[in-house]
Amino acid sequence: SSDVCSSDLSGTVGAVNNSGAFQIDNGSAGAITNSGLFIQTGGTIGNATNSGVFTYTAGTLSGMTNSGTLWLTNASVPVTMSNFTQTNSGTTWLNLSPSSLQQISVNGAATLDGTVSLAAASGPYRIGYMTLLTANSVTGKFSNMVITPDAVSPLGTELVYSDTGVRLAITPSATHTQSSI
Repeated sequence: SSDVCSSDLSGTVGAVNNSGAFQIDNGSAGAITNSGLFIQTGGTIGNATNSGVFTYTAGTLSGMTNSGTLWLTNASVPVTMSNFTQTNSGTTWLNLSPSSLQQISVNGAATLDGTVSLAAASGPYRIGYMTLLTANSVTGKFSNMVITPDAVSPLGTELVYSDTGVRLAITPSATHTQSSI
């Protein structure tokens, strides 16, 4: 359906197939199929299949298959789910600051592809590692990383993968190294 749910949604609704705009603040919903705009600011939802725009702020998200845009930048804590799959057409947005990187915590398997975009705050960044994702198992890799704006320059960045996680490495760049000599 193409409904806009009121923020006073309470109780339980079944599976939701959204191609319009749908927001859940309280209550719970079953499996979500989204090709429109879905906003979760609370409540509990089942596994979500997203090919539209899915914005998460708070609540319980069982799992996610993302081939659209997943905005996690408004979440104030690590986003926890049971499984996470991102296809080659998916983009996930997270916050990056000089002291922290927003995290995804997957209690099961994470299958990665597509783009991870980091909304970066300004400030002095230091060489080191920040955890981006933890999971019981990780397969695949993000095919692209975008940092907007590029507040980390002149330092370099790369994603480092293990069997159970992904970390952002902030590394010396040739420009940074030459200016330090």
